[in-house]
Amino acid sequence: MMFRLASRYKLYEDVRHNIKTGDVVAFSGHGTISDLIKALTGAPYSHVGLVFDVTATGADERNILFVESTVSVDLADGVRPEKIIEGVQMHFLSRRLDHYNGSAWLVPLKKALTAEQVNKMQAYARTVHNEMRPFDWRGLLGLGFELVSGLKLFTHPDFSAFFCSEFVTRTLIETGIVPEGVNPSRQTPASVVNSDCFEAPILLKN
Repeated sequence: MMFRLASRYKLYEDVRHNIKTGDVVAFSGHGTISDLIKALTGAPYSHVGLVFDVTATGADERNILFVESTVSVDLADGVRPEKIIEGVQMHFLSRRLDHYNGSAWLVPLKKALTAEQVNKMQAYARTVHNEMRPFDWRGLLGLGFELVSGLKLFTHPDFSAFFCSEFVTRTLIETGIVPEGVNPSRQTPASVVNSDCFEAPILLKN
């Protein structure tokens, strides 16, 4: 794993000591897909991912990983730098913020995870990362059709691939935070941010 470099964003450095495993980071991008997601959901969020605190016991410096499913391949994976895919990736959060063209918010969990939940969350996320699960273009397009048409026809759960909010929601279900009855394939970045388990967003980067 690469060593973490301090972010140039003071808002992030001011709050990073409060970040905990299971918190979400939401982004607002400026590309075509990002703009379409924001237009269809009526919210400023176009992308979401999960935070892991992987600081070693007794370490002076905290290590915060960001786990996401993304089509961006311009930043080397923080755990597997030799192989970058469109799909599930891990990065130091500070590096992800530095390389993102847009705004970002921390969306904290209302209640910190138990040690058992932390282990479940990290085990699931590391499994799909190690398996290099690809980005779920088909699922994203199906969800887009539903948002436009109002018809719920195409978003049957299929976790062989993930789009961003699908990955976050499935991981939260595996951890026991979100109930099994929620369909991850119908969740948008906005619906993740507005979930009952999270507090109000805190700006990290504008």
